[in-house]
Amino acid sequence: MKNFNKILALLIQPGLLLLPLLWATPAQAQSAATYSNSGAQPQTDVKCVLTACSGKVTNPEKATDANLDNYATLNLALLNGYASLKMPLSSTVPAYSRAGVVLSSSSGGLVDLSGVGEVRLSTYRTGVAAPVQRVVVERQALQAALSSTQRIPMEFLATAPFDQVRIEYYGLANVSLDPNLIYDLRVFYAYGIISTQAQQVAGYLSRFPTPAATDYATSIESNGVTVCANTATDHPERAVDASLDNYASFRTLLDVNCPATLQVHLEGTSPAGYQAGFVIGNGGLLDVSVLNNLKLTTYLGNQPQESASGTDLLRLTALPDNSGRYQVSFAGSKPFDRVEIQRTAALSVLDNLRLYYGFGIEPKAFRDLTPVLSDNPTAQAGTNYQTESNSLICAGCTIQNPERAADALIADSDYARIISTVGALGTQKLKIKLNGTGLAGNTAGIVLNNGGNLLSSSVLQNIRISTYSGASGDTYVESVTGSALIQSQILSGNRQEISFPTTRDFEWIELEIPNGVSLLNDVHVFYGFAEDRPFSFPSQVVPPILLPVELVQLTAVETTAGVLVRWSTASEKQSQHFVVERAVAAGTAATSFQRLGEVAAAGNTTQAHSYSFLDANVAPLTAPILYYRLRVVNEDGGENLSPVVVVKHQVGRGITLTVSPNPAAASEEVQLQVASPALENAVLHIYNTQGKLVRRLVNNARQRLQLQGLPAGLYHVVLLANSGQRLASQKLIIREP
Repeated sequence: MKNFNKILALLIQPGLLLLPLLWATPAQAQSAATYSNSGAQPQTDVKCVLTACSGKVTNPEKATDANLDNYATLNLALLNGYASLKMPLSSTVPAYSRAGVVLSSSSGGLVDLSGVGEVRLSTYRTGVAAPVQRVVVERQALQAALSSTQRIPMEFLATAPFDQVRIEYYGLANVSLDPNLIYDLRVFYAYGIISTQAQQVAGYLSRFPTPAATDYATSIESNGVTVCANTATDHPERAVDASLDNYASFRTLLDVNCPATLQVHLEGTSPAGYQAGFVIGNGGLLDVSVLNNLKLTTYLGNQPQESASGTDLLRLTALPDNSGRYQVSFAGSKPFDRVEIQRTAALSVLDNLRLYYGFGIEPKAFRDLTPVLSDNPTAQAGTNYQTESNSLICAGCTIQNPERAADALIADSDYARIISTVGALGTQKLKIKLNGTGLAGNTAGIVLNNGGNLLSSSVLQNIRISTYSGASGDTYVESVTGSALIQSQILSGNRQEISFPTTRDFEWIELEIPNGVSLLNDVHVFYGFAEDRPFSFPSQVVPPILLPVELVQLTAVETTAGVLVRWSTASEKQSQHFVVERAVAAGTAATSFQRLGEVAAAGNTTQAHSYSFLDANVAPLTAPILYYRLRVVNEDGGENLSPVVVVKHQVGRGITLTVSPNPAAASEEVQLQVASPALENAVLHIYNTQGKLVRRLVNNARQRLQLQGLPAGLYHVVLLANSGQRLASQKLIIREP
């Protein structure tokens, strides 16, 4: 693959949702987070000549302690400053995962970056001195961090495994820093967000070892009669050959009555509901405006099926392998075996547009089929939504119908309104509760527009999105602001979603809008969401498996009782039973699947049927990722396997840690009791408020902790699995003697 070394923030462009390209295909999945929270000692580095140093790292241990709200601080000297911090993670993170750090400014007032050189992020492996991968944080993203005291994630896509993340903070060699400004950079923690996406997706490409002339066409026909021979497409055969890097191209549009067109044959027939589209590019950046000048059409044989054009219907996302390629597509509702792309206007950016290949791919490769929304059964003030205004001298600034952004109705006509007047100061905030929990690694976002109009990238500079946790939403988690960090995607009905990839669990999403911005004077807020969004566009595309059982849905969700596996069928032929199987994560792949149980099948039916199976034995498992599949057994003994679904296992669910007596005197003996299924190799760590490890005990059902030698104060008792994951924690107070 080509160079991945570019910060995610650099890939955000006006009106586009730019997804990282992982050539390890996406599917509906959940993501697991690994943090620098094991208490391991971090490494620091500054530039020093004799006793004079040009940088400083304060409290480095707080970036690796158990409290993710603690932070280390990187400080630059006035000239040619440098400071770095390398943080070990609690476990090794596999390739094609998100790697990053969470940062903020100590003052929030640095808006001028003159004197600041750059910030670099790197991944490392234990025992290897050289970095595995290194990127430079994009300038706008760095400014967002240095101008805010709120926690902002900075990340990139790691193409190789890693277990350490390093941040380097540089000043400029010949430029002095302003002594009246504070350049401190807070580092809260490093993280790796593991992609748990399945290893392949179903679908078809325009990919043939030996293309035939019937596998592509550039002519335009009407009622079976060729009305335009069309010579405005060069090398059409390259869009159907075996190489996905070859491409056809559109020429300059000279005749609006004979628009440049390319139709390609797919390897097979894509079922109804599959995403139909093309991978395109022009060697540079494409703006969302191209969608108004492109038209996609699906065919079954020679018969047109469906067409889509414009920002309301087409989806445009970048493939950020630095190749300048994008996918443009729409969700089809009918089967198709051909896809056609047509240029409908003389927009110069479409001159020499590259057309790599067409596709028909299952929808889970593009979106979360079961997102968590703010569709609460009831929308009550304080419980499901909260508003806040610090507007100054603005009688017309208000939030109308805030409950509509948090109620069960998801419709174009159901929205809250954040209204302000030009020239007003201050901001207004609308915080809405999700009808469920957003998990670390999920994409958090809001669907909105401004009075029915889309927002430009310049307007996004003024918006802040934050996440919160807790039943009342009072625990702040993290934020992003500005077009360099906020991802944007166009939806139907002139709606727009703005979002960011998270690093921690959350239940609330807050939108903060400044008053006085003319293009934000009437913001319509439809709903909030948490999506387990695929990291990438797929490369491993395989034909759909046609089973005697027509499986239309397979999901697995962890509950307090275990993992509930559900599936439904549209029809069955000679089916006897389903075997539910589970595998656990081991490195970057699943280990062998194990049989959990079986469920009787319907036999022969053309009616829809639904099934479920509860895996109640997941509590003892310490693997962060679980894989489930079905083995479909027929009456004749034949077997077929379903696709695999993935669950992020909440390690520690059902585990309780009891500390007594609490508070305790330094002379007392404290009982530490763990109530849970057997946990092999679990360890109890006791930290002080500075994040320093002061005691370490191997876990058993009941453990005794001697307090002699520990000063009075607050301590954190943390139960860790052998993988380094935190299973449970309790506070311990040692009283003054």
